[in-house]
Amino acid sequence: MNRTSIFEEMNNGEKCILFSICGILLAVAFVALLCSNFSYTQFEKPHLYKDYTVVSDPKTMEVSAYVKIKEDMIGKVFVLYTSDAFVDAYIDGNSIYHYGDESNFCRSPWSIYQMIKVPETLSCIGKTLKIHIRTVYKNKFKESYDIYLASSGGWIITELKKEILDILANIFIFMLGIIVFIVYALESKNGINNVSNLCLGIACILTAACTSCELFLFQLLLPTGVCQYYIYYCSFMIIPVLLIVYFESINANKIKLKIELYMHLTVIIIATMLQISGISEFAENMVIYLIACIIELISIVIKLLISKECMRSQYLTFGLLILVWCIIINSLVYISNTNEQTSLLLTKIGFIIYVTISIFDSFDNLMLTLLHDKLNRKKFNLAHTDSLTKLRNRYAFDDDIKTINIEYLSLVSIDLNNLKYYNNTYGHLQGDKLIIEVSNILKQSFSGSIYRTGGGEFTIIQAGYSAEAIEIGINNVKKLAFEYNKYNDNLIIEIACGYSAYTDGDTCYDDILKRANKIMYKHKDELRKHSKVKSAYTIDS
Repeated sequence: MNRTSIFEEMNNGEKCILFSICGILLAVAFVALLCSNFSYTQFEKPHLYKDYTVVSDPKTMEVSAYVKIKEDMIGKVFVLYTSDAFVDAYIDGNSIYHYGDESNFCRSPWSIYQMIKVPETLSCIGKTLKIHIRTVYKNKFKESYDIYLASSGGWIITELKKEILDILANIFIFMLGIIVFIVYALESKNGINNVSNLCLGIACILTAACTSCELFLFQLLLPTGVCQYYIYYCSFMIIPVLLIVYFESINANKIKLKIELYMHLTVIIIATMLQISGISEFAENMVIYLIACIIELISIVIKLLISKECMRSQYLTFGLLILVWCIIINSLVYISNTNEQTSLLLTKIGFIIYVTISIFDSFDNLMLTLLHDKLNRKKFNLAHTDSLTKLRNRYAFDDDIKTINIEYLSLVSIDLNNLKYYNNTYGHLQGDKLIIEVSNILKQSFSGSIYRTGGGEFTIIQAGYSAEAIEIGINNVKKLAFEYNKYNDNLIIEIACGYSAYTDGDTCYDDILKRANKIMYKHKDELRKHSKVKSAYTIDS
């Protein structure tokens, strides 16, 4: 028994997405390889510096570190990580470094690596460097800090290497967000209103922005702390709203998540009011906010898992479980370690897995929808198309005529003489040939919609055309039929035509068609009298 591989069963769109994701992974791996092989020969490796004195005051949440400057420190940097703290550095009372300015928007200057450079002057040797740290929030206060001594270049490379996985994960999430937006655009173009992918795409972009705020790379690119503060916390609060709307829209049983949504919006409103009033800021309420998010998340997961076939596919359910466990573990680590940097790499990995599965699932649904639409269109076209002439048929005429404003309607009625004679004398193949030739003449003569409404009967809808334009079309039919008959003695084409336009008092298209038919039958009788086909069938056709 032959077995096909998964790749062989994929359609072209799924293969494109697979190759895109593989390309991103290869690029990520290549960058990681380059960074891992970076040489330190031009930089001195950072090392933990312990030869300093610390004075702390928990009441004022201030810490001062005193360092005696030595010759080997000249031109180097002292580095320490501070959480929501203002930092100043002095040498014998002279300021050499300042970070954080008071703001009307928030009290926190954000959490960053402080890089305090020792002046490149020998006069500093033997003097005392004072590093003063004033923490804004009680839950972020520390009585001592790890201080590193390094060259500025060495420290930058060290931190970027430590963050490389987080940086690459953020780039990957951002690229996945772009792919989700592309899928959403394809769905919208094909008439599929899938709000879930719009929410997921925005959530990807915000997740990449939010988690980048705590990275050293982001500090280098955007040193203003207040900006990171608001990007981080606003994104952190909007993302769950997007995900709640997303999960409500993708579950197969349409489980309502309004309670969780209202709960989260209430938390956001309270936190925002506390921030604006100055009573309490986002950073101070982060633990409470995370606990609320975990409660909402558990509630959503329970609702989704209790209901059978809650998700569009079992793969989405699997991806959701991975994401939930990653978020819970990462949140617990954050809650227990609020004073230090906490990597969100585990959550990012879970999110990447879920979004990747979701992209393939959405694209699969899109392809199925397009296939169904294509089959439906094919069935519709088969039902509304004449198989012999490829013109629209009677069913199509009945549908289309209803959509036209009767006041702009003109109808041309066409009937083919002698069809019955050719069918009975030479067979239906000859009769079919006659019908095809007539349809070609009509296509060359009229620009309106042409319908084969019977055996040798045709109707042409000329909406908005002038009487002169229709007369030109009818005369062209007569001319082309005459030209054809000059070179085809064995198959004579005689076409009866009549047309009529809307006049006052017409209530439906039948009123117009009756007048057109009356004129057409009059023309038909005239053709019979002068017909080149000498047969008894001519009279009956």
